[in-house]
Amino acid sequence: MRILFYHLNKNPFISRRSLLIIFIFSLFSCTSSPPKQKPPQLYDLKQVQDRQALGEFLGVVCAAGWPDMSLVKLVTPPRQMLSEEMTPCSDKQKAMIVNNWDKLITPYGYLSAKDEVWLYEAHRIVQKDYFDHMSNWKRLDDPRDISFLHSAFVTHPYLTARMMASARGPHIGDAWHLLSTHMDRILLASNNDEDRRLLAYAMARDGREHQALDVIAEQLQKGDALALHVLPYVALDMPEPIDDEMADTTEPELGYRVVPMLESYLIQQNYPQSFCFWAKKLTLGPLKYYTEMILNNFEDSIACHQSQYLQGTD
Repeated sequence: MRILFYHLNKNPFISRRSLLIIFIFSLFSCTSSPPKQKPPQLYDLKQVQDRQALGEFLGVVCAAGWPDMSLVKLVTPPRQMLSEEMTPCSDKQKAMIVNNWDKLITPYGYLSAKDEVWLYEAHRIVQKDYFDHMSNWKRLDDPRDISFLHSAFVTHPYLTARMMASARGPHIGDAWHLLSTHMDRILLASNNDEDRRLLAYAMARDGREHQALDVIAEQLQKGDALALHVLPYVALDMPEPIDDEMADTTEPELGYRVVPMLESYLIQQNYPQSFCFWAKKLTLGPLKYYTEMILNNFEDSIACHQSQYLQGTD
């Protein structure tokens, strides 16, 4: 810089104004250009391979404070089946999750364009378009949709299984039945209780009551109290009068399984009072009938005070 000014001062044809301009430009040339900001790293959906990774994924969504919670709703079972420690969103955010399964909004700048396209397509097939305007459940008939879901179980196995299991309407028909074998395998292999509760819910939703009761019974044997909240989704049968000289009523096949299941749970868990609060919320129906019968039989061991817990709860 000194050499430059020496030569400039020796040159009589260079004005002071020109000298000032050259000096300013020389300063700009000497300063280093500001470092380029790195773009925010996009989340890769293929990272979601188990419940822990899913929790981290949803935790980022909730922590960012996006006003729309439809991405959380997409992979979330009915709220009463969620373990509190596995629920990343605040109560205020949960309140934003409305019962509108046609909508999905992905947070801007969080996923790649490719992942967003995949997510919207999976949502359309699995949760949005299975219910028509005439209130009929639609079967999965389009070969392109069937092919997409088979491919989805290869590229995003756990995420696809969660989305299928979280749908609020039944998946009926041969194509869904075949795809459910993948969902069952993935969620049964999970060591997370929420995954298994969600699977039992999906089985009950799709009319697979016996399989749902198998999973619920296994969870109750482990002491999973939240598995009780799946039982109301199982369509149980009731004893019915029959015209037979040897019998007064039929034996309900599913009810015959539920009664010893609940009795075993109560005995193993030392008659927890939480069972009373769960029973209180039951509405009239077969499950309430069997629960009242069990509590009457165990009234010396678990005092639920039927007037407080069971009556007037419809």
